Amino acid sequence: MHGLTFMARSDRRRHFWLQLRAGEGRDERAFQRSFRVDGAWGPVTIPFAAMPRLYGPPLPFPATRAQSLFILIDNGIAPPGARGWLELRDIALY
Repeated sequence: MHGLTFMARSDRRRHFWLQLRAGEGRDERAFQRSFRVDGAWGPVTIPFAAMPRLYGPPLPFPATRAQSLFILIDNGIAPPGARGWLELRDIALY
């Protein structure tokens, strides 16, 4: 496995974060990468090699130990009280 791919659309152009976590307990590690979505359906491809580890020394994402996936909106660029939506489909590993 080299990464994650999916189709996405949003109510308008928005910036999101995809976070993957691997391992459990004290061995859990988080990796994150941003992506942008427009109003029309479009492909998003995120290679694991392009997902830096959030805390600690750099490590490659251990895909065989993946436990969870999170999608976060970038509140740093969204005004307070902002609302919107994100749709995903065809989520797959490649």
